Amino acid sequence: MQQSFVQNQHGDRDGLQQPGHAITISFSAPKGNIDIESIDKWLKNRLEIEIDPEPDQTIELNDSETKIVFSLVWRVLLVGRYFQQTVRIPVFDPGIILAVSRMKEDQNRWQSRVTVPMIDNLSTNIINRAYRSATELIHWVLNNTHSTDTPDSLYKTIQTNVLKPLQSMVKSGISTIPILKTAHQNQIPFRHLENGVYQLGCGCNKRLIDRSSVDADSAIGFTLTLNKLQTASMIRMSGLPAPVHIMVDSLENAKLAADRLGWPLVIKPADKERGEGVTVDITNDRKLEFAYNRTSAISKLILVEREAPGVCYRLLITNGTMLYAIRRSPRSIEGDGRHSVAELVRIETQINNSKAPWLQEKPYPLDALALESMSLAGFTPDSVPEKGVWVPLRKIESTEWGGHIEDVTELVHPDNRQIAEQAASLFQLSNAGIDIISSDISRPWHENRDCKLVCVSAYH
Repeated sequence: MQQSFVQNQHGDRDGLQQPGHAITISFSAPKGNIDIESIDKWLKNRLEIEIDPEPDQTIELNDSETKIVFSLVWRVLLVGRYFQQTVRIPVFDPGIILAVSRMKEDQNRWQSRVTVPMIDNLSTNIINRAYRSATELIHWVLNNTHSTDTPDSLYKTIQTNVLKPLQSMVKSGISTIPILKTAHQNQIPFRHLENGVYQLGCGCNKRLIDRSSVDADSAIGFTLTLNKLQTASMIRMSGLPAPVHIMVDSLENAKLAADRLGWPLVIKPADKERGEGVTVDITNDRKLEFAYNRTSAISKLILVEREAPGVCYRLLITNGTMLYAIRRSPRSIEGDGRHSVAELVRIETQINNSKAPWLQEKPYPLDALALESMSLAGFTPDSVPEKGVWVPLRKIESTEWGGHIEDVTELVHPDNRQIAEQAASLFQLSNAGIDIISSDISRPWHENRDCKLVCVSAYH
């Protein structure tokens, strides 16, 4: 299935929910028996590509060979969408196959006219690269579906020649794709304006979003949330439970703050998010010095904070109401009742390493930090945790180490929901992530002296 790729501009949607762009894909006729099921299995198992059912055939397919070509072109569209979604380009419609035919000048070659989704104000080079690469991949899979070897060289080629170049052409946040996907599912049109900013809907009800921040968010409120010291001060002034901390500018002052606050402590940057630079469970001067040096390497705004016992819960507030809540547990390994912790880590590491690089999770560490974390939870590497029991390999969830996320929306006590909604209103944020440290989110905060509202952020 050697391919060539011809692009033509086309402004019509041709039946797509998203704006369309017409292209022509041509390739040599596939030879031998083509096992579409094996191709689908390879795409699912190796790349975790969602295989949408083939659409009702609205074009004339006169023979079995034409039908096979139609099926292969459909897979090209799915892979092209996959490449774009992987780099956070909000393409959701697979595309439409308009025609499949033999080339008149060469009966051994085929061409297919298709319309694929396009995103406003993004270069059409994105479309060219995505679907050219998708066609090349389907050609490769045709010849390698029964291979059991891990295609490391193919993964490297995709990452180097497809994903990285595509990623360099767009700007998009982690939450952009889920939000726009939900809009698409609810038939809310969206358009890309510039620089990762999208318009949802149109007319008087339109909304502008940057990741999950919206135009209704207060710019002043957003600025205040960028500094945890300012955030905590406003929370405290409003009568809500805030952490107790001291800003320091030297290790000596950090030690003085520790004397005032008492162990255990947390050290964290006042101007970073997603757990970056945070060290918890600081119980002596040695750990304090290590934590201070770690945080000071990335920020000059350093907070020494009295540690609140419990787990971090994030409540997403939208338009003044809690939408959902998650429990943000540290990087953990799940027990199965048969294997030791060390064996579970080895098994999960092997599975993780066998995936395509862009599908891999954070590594499963079994280092000094992991040993300390699991020891505090009552485990050792030789422990055999029961099925469903999670063994922590880190003390906190963070961007650096990853974590285990669990939906706890139904567990949140109404009083805890209320203070989260109050905090979002305090900063005039339509979309806000509110972090609450609590030993039990189902208990009201005023019955739990250690419960603290530790972070308010414009939700990204």
